Amino acid sequence: MWQVRLVVDFNGIVLFDPEVVSNHFNPLRRGTNLFKRFTTTEAGDEALAAGLFVPVLAIDDSTYDIYLRFDDEPSRIDSQLVLCESGPFALRTAGSLVVANLGALQYWNGIGDGNRLQWFKGFFLVRVRGFSSADLSTAGYEFVFTRTRKLARGSRTEGARMRVLRLDEPRVLKPECLQDDELPVKPNPIGT
Repeated sequence: MWQVRLVVDFNGIVLFDPEVVSNHFNPLRRGTNLFKRFTTTEAGDEALAAGLFVPVLAIDDSTYDIYLRFDDEPSRIDSQLVLCESGPFALRTAGSLVVANLGALQYWNGIGDGNRLQWFKGFFLVRVRGFSSADLSTAGYEFVFTRTRKLARGSRTEGARMRVLRLDEPRVLKPECLQDDELPVKPNPIGT
C-alpha cells in the first residue's frame, strides 16, 4: 500500500507512467497540451483504451489523501466512508507511476508533475473509490490495482461523478455517482 497527499487545483487527478505516454505518442514534444487534445478530439478515448491514464474528473480543488493498493491487500478506508466508485480503467506501466493534478497534462514535460513512485511493470485494471468522513478530516481516493496478463478493456466510467467534498449531503453511496445508464429504472407512478 502506498499513500500520498495531493494538491488538486485543476479539478481532477490522473495516474500514468510518463515513459508509456511518451512512447505511445512518439514523438511527444515538451509543452504539448495533452489535456486539450484529449478533451477536443477522439485522442482521449484512444488514450483510455490504450491504458495510458486513470482519470478522476470534475472534483473540487483541495488537498486529498491518495491510497494505492493491490486488490489482495486490505483497504485502509472504512467502507462507511466510501461515497463513489468508478472504473475499472486499463493501465499500462513500465516501472513508474505518477499521481498528479490533472493540470500536469496541460504542459507535457516528459517526466510528469506530481508524486512519482517506483512501480511494477505490467498491465492492470484500476478501480477508483472516493471517500470522505462527515467532518472532512479525511477525504480522497483509493486506487485499487488488479494485475492482468495483457491490456484489458476498461469499463469507460470516466464520467462518473466522483466529488467527495459534499458538505450538505448524507454520507452514503449516491445514485449520482453512477452513469445515467446504470441508474435503477423507477416505475411511472401514473402507470402510463
